[in-house]
Amino acid sequence: MSILLRPPHNIQPRWLHPVAWWSWGIAGAVCAMLTKNITVHLALLIAIFLVVLHRRPAASWSGSFSALIRLALFIISFRLIVEIVFGISFGGTVLFTIPSLPLPDFLAGLRLGGPVSLEGLIAAFEHGFQLSVILICAAAPTTLVPPSRLLKVLPAAIYETGVVAVIALGFLPALASDARRIRTAAQLRGRDISGIKGRSQLLRPLLDSALNRSVSLATSMESRGFGKSQDLSSKFRWVSNFMLLSGLAFLLIGSITSLASNYALIAGFELAAASLLIGAAVWISGRRRIRTSYKSDPWKAPEWAVLIVSFGSVLVTHSFINLSALPIALLVLMSSPAWFSPRVPIGVSND
Repeated sequence: MSILLRPPHNIQPRWLHPVAWWSWGIAGAVCAMLTKNITVHLALLIAIFLVVLHRRPAASWSGSFSALIRLALFIISFRLIVEIVFGISFGGTVLFTIPSLPLPDFLAGLRLGGPVSLEGLIAAFEHGFQLSVILICAAAPTTLVPPSRLLKVLPAAIYETGVVAVIALGFLPALASDARRIRTAAQLRGRDISGIKGRSQLLRPLLDSALNRSVSLATSMESRGFGKSQDLSSKFRWVSNFMLLSGLAFLLIGSITSLASNYALIAGFELAAASLLIGAAVWISGRRRIRTSYKSDPWKAPEWAVLIVSFGSVLVTHSFINLSALPIALLVLMSSPAWFSPRVPIGVSND
């Protein structure tokens, strides 16, 4: 059985395109948002775990998945605590009662203390578990591919915004790596880091490491000429601004038209025109950005397969949301990239 579950090794090792991985992660988050079925959320969590287990590279930035699990457990615990202390009265089976305080009339429906029901705790656990699965699905690509590779495929007009997003997405993996390094160094020196007092002593070197990384990043970006641009003629600027405003106007009109069922075709044309105009405006604005590229990531059959699986998972969840076999279908679809995606190159570092 373990041999059947083992991904094939006949695919040449290489990095999968970052857009494919991010479409897969975002699709999982969208599927988790579309339903409140806890079995679907559990199937998504298992699928994410299988893919991360088989396709996570041996790099320092890829060790943040355990931190995501701990964060998910904290979210579930916090949601349960909020339900116990400030929950809404569901009635039903009362498990225990805590001391309560009266609340004013405008907070009717809420309570501070009082009886805690089994139905309320189950609802709180389902809500916290759903939020945790959404977080894990959306952040799982950060453990599969370096966020910096995503910058290669971003349009030049939003490159600087992409850099900010990549730095933010890479914060948690880098912080987890620094925490492990500092904890290991403290243990080698024979320091007691157990308990709250011991762990609080690690905050100062962790903060110092984060500040040093920020200064190094700012220096390297300045030395590479980040943010330099070339001036475009006033004609190009006017055309770009006109296309952007026209695209936003078509987007607004199309969104309003789509609310009427009799004008679905017209709304489709308006939204398509909005996409074309906004895309053209972004392309024209990107001409003033000075960028260099070394080698682009290939887009081959595995990338198409991951993209099809991602869109298929969202489509299946939206179309068959009440289907009893939906968890099994999502488990198969979302875990399939572990089998047909290429293996990570051996001996890579933080590429």
